Amino acid sequence: MSQTGIRLLFVALLATLFGAAYALNYQWLTDEEMTSFGDRIPIFMPPDTFTGDVHSNSMIAILGAPVFYGRVSTTEDDFWRGVGYNPQFHGPPPFFNAPPVSLGMGVTRLRQACWNRGAVYGTPQMQARLLLQGGTIRINLWPVGLPFDSTFTEFHYPVSSGENYLFFLGPLTISGVVAGRIVIGTDARAGIADNILYADADPLTGTTPDSSHDYFALAAAGEIKILNTVANGRENSGGLGLNQTNHDSTSIVLCGAYYAYGESFTFENQNDPDSGYVCECEPDDRGTIYLYGGIVQMRRGQLHRSTRTSTGYRRTLRFDPRLRGWDDLLAPRSEIMSESTDTLSFTSVPVGSTVWDTAYVYTEQALSFAGAYATFPWYSPGGSPAYGDSFAVPCRFSPPHSGRYSGTLTVHVGGYEHDIVLLGETASTSSDIPAVPRDITLSAYPNPFNSATTIRYSVESTASAELTVFDLTGRAVQRFALRTTPGGHELAWDAHSLATGLYFARLTSGSQATTTKLLLLK
Repeated sequence: MSQTGIRLLFVALLATLFGAAYALNYQWLTDEEMTSFGDRIPIFMPPDTFTGDVHSNSMIAILGAPVFYGRVSTTEDDFWRGVGYNPQFHGPPPFFNAPPVSLGMGVTRLRQACWNRGAVYGTPQMQARLLLQGGTIRINLWPVGLPFDSTFTEFHYPVSSGENYLFFLGPLTISGVVAGRIVIGTDARAGIADNILYADADPLTGTTPDSSHDYFALAAAGEIKILNTVANGRENSGGLGLNQTNHDSTSIVLCGAYYAYGESFTFENQNDPDSGYVCECEPDDRGTIYLYGGIVQMRRGQLHRSTRTSTGYRRTLRFDPRLRGWDDLLAPRSEIMSESTDTLSFTSVPVGSTVWDTAYVYTEQALSFAGAYATFPWYSPGGSPAYGDSFAVPCRFSPPHSGRYSGTLTVHVGGYEHDIVLLGETASTSSDIPAVPRDITLSAYPNPFNSATTIRYSVESTASAELTVFDLTGRAVQRFALRTTPGGHELAWDAHSLATGLYFARLTSGSQATTTKLLLLK
């Protein structure tokens, strides 16, 4: 099977649109630096220390002299410079006007992959408490809005020697010791009640030897919050503030990769009326966040505030270099077998006529067929949703003029995509027939997006142009007649009425066409 034959699908940690490994290369990756409250309180300030690379798709705010040992990059042309601005760059110089980095594709594919494995738990109205106990995960489920009670539903999930994937439809809290390879996702928010440590990690800093076989990832469709518990330094670390040295009642030590796709990585009860909590203690210094791993967040969350003189955490973050080679854990093993079709070739097809062929996809176990999409000038009707371990996918080729063509047929089976290379040639086989020119471009930003995105396109002629958006079944959900003056243009697309999922935008101008993927996450 070709290298593009199978895209391993971990929702969001691996993004096919821009390359999922990007997110895994950063210790700190943020899409937007403005908080949900509309402020830009400095994200980095002393004594914050970062050993890995830091990137933001927005303007980074710096106050005082935080310390950076990796590269700091931003899409903007400078930092926001606060009082005493004097950052310590011990690694490469800052990189300004950097290209944007995708956060990944959210939790959709992880949820689907877990459905295929029978590893989805609860309902949106049920909350979960997870206690990682090495070889076992202790799980409690009970209704949202009720306090925890030990009599609620409890079961134990045995950690296998391979990859372990669990997904929860409601909010969850989590803590404990990781022994193995564990990925946990939620459709809601996640709360961290105490340390999350690898079995062989330093309990004071989380630093783990390179020889470790333990890995952990937490992916939330909402925010990830450090909960205001005694173990996490509640009420000025038990009254001792930053002088507290007992890690059982101060600080938070974390190992792994944390992905807050819908909001922020932040902390609970920020000592103001809006948070529903005001502590009589002043300050409310809860200790230090020690992280060995990486953080990805849609919007910067606050981890230290000036409320009650000082509230929150200092930060000492170290990047785990093992994350760069973590693709096999972050992507569930493919269920698509190598016998599946990897290429369809159409030769000697007369211009203006149509020829059909069929691709076959075989899976290791029964999965659901969710549809198919072929790039122009091919077309696949996809077929009705089906369930099984083999699928026949029809595809037709209709060349509009002489030439050689190449494209892709993408088949969606379970939580996976299987890409089939499409090759086409018209009836004339002269070696001097040029390939189909590509004088139009199409892209979108942000992508993935929530409700709205900006579609950018360019054409080089005044021929009529049209943009059509398709869903996974090949159904056109919206069409636009476009400006046809040569050059680049933008189109605002509001998709609030559509369901979360993967869409395809196809731009046609004269006899030319190009396609891009659009991921809508709500």
